[in-house]
Amino acid sequence: MRIRRSVVEVPGSVRKMLEKARTFEADVLMLDLEDSVPENDEAKTRARQEITEALDGPWAAREIGIRINKIGSPWFKDDVAFVLERGVGTVILPKVGSVEDMKFIEESFDGQGASPDVQFIMSVETPRCLIELDRVVAQSPRISCLIAGGFDFTLETAPIRLIGTDEGLGDAHITYALQRTLAVARAHGLNALRSCLVMNFRDNDRVRKVAQDARSFGFDGMATYYPGHIEVLNDVFAPSQEELTWAQETIRLLEESNATGRAALNRNGLVVLPQHGKLARKLLDYAAELGLGKGVTS
Repeated sequence: MRIRRSVVEVPGSVRKMLEKARTFEADVLMLDLEDSVPENDEAKTRARQEITEALDGPWAAREIGIRINKIGSPWFKDDVAFVLERGVGTVILPKVGSVEDMKFIEESFDGQGASPDVQFIMSVETPRCLIELDRVVAQSPRISCLIAGGFDFTLETAPIRLIGTDEGLGDAHITYALQRTLAVARAHGLNALRSCLVMNFRDNDRVRKVAQDARSFGFDGMATYYPGHIEVLNDVFAPSQEELTWAQETIRLLEESNATGRAALNRNGLVVLPQHGKLARKLLDYAAELGLGKGVTS
């Protein structure tokens, strides 16, 4: 799985935003042809042209992806041709509604000669997609990441939440969507992200709390529409120094206990099991990938 702590959307039709986005240190920069672009042929064509010019330059982001328009829209076919002609390696799929939709998407990419290396990041944005999610994912070996929740899912299930007057109530309305998306992603070995539903986009304290909850849930990162969130997300979804210290100490203790033939031990009243050793190694290796320290491979 790739490092995908932060995914940030950039309108594809706004040259100024595309140029500014070159410096964004997001893990994934999502150049958008869909929601942030007006729904008319002229705007969609202009967005493709602006992205074409922008792709030639340097980017600070780890990964560049393009979000295409949904299946069934007048622009889907042209968007598929566009991303394949430009050799885009990551395609973000919005509003996949069913197994049949995913079959059609795969056939569309295969029919235009898409490489098997093209990866899909798929947003789970409808109740039907959520119900069929395991079967939807099974239709495409290109899917490498799922994004849970989001404004469109909430619009179909709890639209009153989008008014923005009840942020203190938490995310109970999308708990099942978060849990199911995460479970299916892990069952298929995929990255799992959640969407940012913070209405006041400048409230970084609220964003941090939502991100911390998402990480506690088990998510790898969060997708957002505001570049001011990138630093917060990259920080929250990276191992903390406290976690790395715990990991190093846990590995040391387990190695000592293994030498005495014990599989578990007590550390300050807390049990330490072999499973903790696996988690510790995972944290240290992930930190090494992020450039935060040395990993453990033994």
